[in-house]
Amino acid sequence: MAPPHVIIIGADKGGVGKTLLSRTLLTYFHTKGLPIRPFDTEIYEVRASDRPKGVLTRFHPETELINLTKSQGQVTVFDSLKNVPTTLIDIRAGLLTPTLDVLEDIGFLEATAAGRIRLTLLHVIGSSVASFAEIAQVNRILKTDAAGAKHYLVLNHMNDSSFFEWNDKAKDALALGDGHLTIPQLDALAAEHVESMGVPFQTYLLSNDSMVLGGKVRGWLKQVFVQYDEMLKLGG
Repeated sequence: MAPPHVIIIGADKGGVGKTLLSRTLLTYFHTKGLPIRPFDTEIYEVRASDRPKGVLTRFHPETELINLTKSQGQVTVFDSLKNVPTTLIDIRAGLLTPTLDVLEDIGFLEATAAGRIRLTLLHVIGSSVASFAEIAQVNRILKTDAAGAKHYLVLNHMNDSSFFEWNDKAKDALALGDGHLTIPQLDALAAEHVESMGVPFQTYLLSNDSMVLGGKVRGWLKQVFVQYDEMLKLGG
């Protein structure tokens, strides 16, 4: 039996498109008819009266909100990995490196190195030079403590981002990891239409009445899914 697969989407910087990536991955698994269990760690605890919030839950209500800094959240996710082949965790901005520390503390990284868990980290890079400093640190943690884990760098062009390929430090950082994923820019009107509906991409495509906008979304997803095929090698 294949080991449970955990896909972590994270960054130490906010506003880089993590949730968009999670949405495309959930649609990818759905179109293949493969089960995947999503978690969102976007929880705010400013006041006791505050309710948990998660952007991913707006588009995928089946997403469970958790706090991975607490033992109960860790138990909810990691003590039930065997219940579904693939688990997706959308990490709150700024908590990628602390989350890896948690995974080391609970023995998750050791289990990955031993082949009992398959780990894929999708590291979404922001369009600032400072964003590249975290790449080497994250890569070092994975290669040292979780041999066998895959670390992919994600370049999200949805906001006309530039990734400083001309900068030597940026070029060195982008050479790390196990490969790149490039999220192309979706047509602005199509992106606005999907966002306003607040539904999964597959639901939008089924309910959309515009051949033009639907076609643009399908073409964009196709470009993204080709990369997921290569990265995940799920077949089907």
